Amino acid sequence: MALTKRILSEKDARQFFSTSINTMEDAIGRAVVDFNAQSIRFDFNAVLLLSFSDIYADHEYPLNHSSFDKDFAKTLKNLSKDLSETAHTTYFRGKKKFEIKQIVENNLFHYIFISIDKLFETEQQINLFSQVVGSGLSVFSGSTWWLDYDYYTDHFFSSNIGPNILGIPPGSTNMVYSTPEFQEVRKKVKSVSGLYEEAVKEEIQAYERVRNNETDYFAARTPALTKKEQIVWVEAYGKCILRYPNGKPRLFVAIDIYLSELQEEKSQLEILSNLVNTGLTSADVGVWYYQQHYVHGHYNFTSSYKNLMGFSGDVQNDTISNLINEQIEKLKQIDWEYAEKMVEFRDLHNSIFYQKKDQYKTVIPHLKADNTLIWIEVRGQVIERNDQGDVMLFVGVNVDITDNYNRRRELERLQLSNKLAIRAREMMTWSQEITHSAKDMMVFGNHLFEAKLGIQRNEQKMFSYKDIFRTVVRDSKEDKHRFKMLTDAIKNIYRGTEQSYDRILVKHKHEKTGEILFIEHSLGSIPSKTNHSSKLIGGVLLDVTAQINQEQKIRFLASHDTLTGLHNRLYFDDFQKQLAKDYTLYLFDLDGLKLGNDIYGHQFGDLLISKAATVLKDVFMKAQLIARIGGDEFAVICNCTSEDECYNNLSKVRKKAQKEILPYDYTLQLSAGYSIVRNKNKSFNKAFSEAENILYQRKLSQRFSRKNKVLESIMETLDAKTTETKEHSERLSAMAVKLMKALGLKRHNEVEDMKLLARVHDIGKITIDDAILKKPGKLTDEEFDIIKKHPEAGYKIIHNLTDNDSVCLGVLHHHERYDGTGYPYGLKGEEIPLFARILAVVDAFDAMTSKRVYKAPVKRKEALNELRKNSGTQFDPKVVDTFISLFDNQKTY
Repeated sequence: MALTKRILSEKDARQFFSTSINTMEDAIGRAVVDFNAQSIRFDFNAVLLLSFSDIYADHEYPLNHSSFDKDFAKTLKNLSKDLSETAHTTYFRGKKKFEIKQIVENNLFHYIFISIDKLFETEQQINLFSQVVGSGLSVFSGSTWWLDYDYYTDHFFSSNIGPNILGIPPGSTNMVYSTPEFQEVRKKVKSVSGLYEEAVKEEIQAYERVRNNETDYFAARTPALTKKEQIVWVEAYGKCILRYPNGKPRLFVAIDIYLSELQEEKSQLEILSNLVNTGLTSADVGVWYYQQHYVHGHYNFTSSYKNLMGFSGDVQNDTISNLINEQIEKLKQIDWEYAEKMVEFRDLHNSIFYQKKDQYKTVIPHLKADNTLIWIEVRGQVIERNDQGDVMLFVGVNVDITDNYNRRRELERLQLSNKLAIRAREMMTWSQEITHSAKDMMVFGNHLFEAKLGIQRNEQKMFSYKDIFRTVVRDSKEDKHRFKMLTDAIKNIYRGTEQSYDRILVKHKHEKTGEILFIEHSLGSIPSKTNHSSKLIGGVLLDVTAQINQEQKIRFLASHDTLTGLHNRLYFDDFQKQLAKDYTLYLFDLDGLKLGNDIYGHQFGDLLISKAATVLKDVFMKAQLIARIGGDEFAVICNCTSEDECYNNLSKVRKKAQKEILPYDYTLQLSAGYSIVRNKNKSFNKAFSEAENILYQRKLSQRFSRKNKVLESIMETLDAKTTETKEHSERLSAMAVKLMKALGLKRHNEVEDMKLLARVHDIGKITIDDAILKKPGKLTDEEFDIIKKHPEAGYKIIHNLTDNDSVCLGVLHHHERYDGTGYPYGLKGEEIPLFARILAVVDAFDAMTSKRVYKAPVKRKEALNELRKNSGTQFDPKVVDTFISLFDNQKTY
């Protein structure tokens, strides 16, 4: 027969592995593990095979994820210790057996999960369809086998069906057969015919192409001699799933289909009898056939058909049309889409009779007598027509594919949820399959709904929209608007007017903890490939609370001062647009901020600013606005427009400021000015100028007394840091005044300036750590570098208290040397101010003749000799000579 002579090609194998009957590839799942990150990622098949709860494909999970059983991670970790190219192990998940193979690439461990049970599904389906017409009218059996070179090179794994047909006894190990023995049995057929020998040769060449890594697909049609010494033809379809690094096959899976020859002398009805009675008692398959020419069809139904379709009565003399019409009426009650699908099937079936089609294949819904909905794959084939083309013999087979159909629908749902989850990372995901008439508000949801919102799912991992909506916060107008956007989006998705929505922001509250969360909702829908009358709808919920809080923080920072929490200058300028008709504008200036920064550091300055802000917030609690509009400037806008009330407010500010406790006995002082606006009788700019003028007038009047108080406070602090400072300053003052008069500087203001310089020349030492100032031994280079900074620090401080250049520059340069090697600027000769040159001599003399923590005093003569020795290098010669002439023979100053 021509059918037996056809040689199968690689194309046939590819086509077989793409058909719905084949499930061998579905038995193979993959995962990638990063043991450094302790994470794992699965593909779709691995997710379906392993069936871990709330696990999606292409998404990273920790190895210790709660959904994994306790042996899972342990199995993988143990396997990872074997770095050979044949690393493999066996893993059991419940009653399911998996073979796991390991591949290591770029420090990542790739695992191939092979479900042994799943490998046999193709065999089972083929055996189920063994009598289905449209497959050449042959009785056939499927036999699964696979080559696993990690285990054997001369044995293969196989179900018992094929070896039993060929008369090969089972091996000592279950499902393991000797490859040489199997080949010897297959070779027996070569002696029967040269045609057979050619077919066997083609089969060997086809597998060699797989072995040589030329292709992954294998197909062959070869004869075999059964144990009864009958010829059977075997169609083999295989695929190399996994290879070693050198390209040789590592795992090869295949199916052998054993076909029996048709005997030409058998009549069509004898063939039909075989189809009906041979192995078709299972309720999973129902056969019916049409024998005579009736317009509406007259059919015979097997008992297996009645069992499959759930018919309790006699349908032997019924017609397909009657059965279909009955189903249409029943399905209308639950879903119009299902009923319409049955109408389509009725038209398809009638096309056999009216449009001369010879076969069809489709999937239909069927409602059994107990109202159980199942899905049936229906195949019909015309066997014989008469000369006029009328149907004489027509055979049909019904197969219950509910499990596979639901599995494909679950895969679609998983794909949608997975697609959403990949976009979402750790998002809450939900999905639902609907028809246009669906009213069920229950949806599938992942475990994050419980963690994020406190929503409890039922045993089927479902919850209703009401559960989500119950957590929505609708306190404000904005919250209500957001909720309406969400509900409108869901309605549009269900109506089909929109396909998707992205990032609808809604405020939620955790049902148990009361925590407020901001959630972004994204929704989408896709048509179902398995049921064209339905579609899948799903959504993801992303917790963006952290982002929203950050955005709110950014908005707060844009309009607020970070140090005080008050509004900033930008907000103050913009606030002018919303001013009332009546208001009072206050301006405040923090006195002595720069001085506080220079003396005690910027942390002390920040403390002054914060204290000032606290005082203003306490006094002006009901003000429209309190803002920090500059480094030491504040503005307040309030409703009061009474002069008495304004005066009282300023008095409160002054008193509260004086009560603030600050380090160094520092007193907080705020200068103030204000302007009252009634019925918009002046512009804001004019009011600001008025308040500013008053502020600066008061600031000037207070400055002199304030500076004296500050100086006294500083000097008291300095005296506490260095116990010799006060006596030292008094001695310097007496000697310096006497010396300067001898040098011709006798005016009263010059004498007063010198007295002040003598007192404050070391004021910069207030910024130096006590441990360095009072160190009894020699200073290190680093410590001396710190000491050398005190003239500049002193200059900044004294410059805040007086504009007198003689005093300020004397403080800055009193450690310069006459030869230009001093500090801080290395001035030379008369570049050094005279006050500084005078002070340098008297300061050095007093330092030598006074007791210090780090040395004993020297005698006056020794000190004078030291001055004379350093004249012209460290000191001005003229100043030294004048000093010696004045104090050589004196015992006191």
